[in-house]
Amino acid sequence: MPIYKMYVEKEDRQNGGAYLKSLRETAGIAIRDVADALRLNRVYLYSIERGDAPLRPEYLPKVASLYGVDLAEMSKRYLRYRDPLIYAFIFGDEGDPGLKEMRQEFVEGEQSNRP
Repeated sequence: MPIYKMYVEKEDRQNGGAYLKSLRETAGIAIRDVADALRLNRVYLYSIERGDAPLRPEYLPKVASLYGVDLAEMSKRYLRYRDPLIYAFIFGDEGDPGLKEMRQEFVEGEQSNRP
């Protein structure tokens, strides 16, 4: 059985960062205030919002609370950008041909590697 390796397209990473940035801006919160609340470096937060670094899961509840958004919905949408294959298995492809193809290729690869 092949080992699952997460691969995320640059565009998806950037979209995930842009999503988090839009939530922050909609909430009217400065990035320095988020950095202080999470006890993180501002440079790291900028890299998250650019899509260069992931927001670690342990920060999701605090970020959702700071931004005044539903944790489950924010987590679901962020997962779409950070691990699209897992997202596709949990929530389906939701009409996205790229997600459908990714999931199908993984399943076919799994089946072709069986003895």
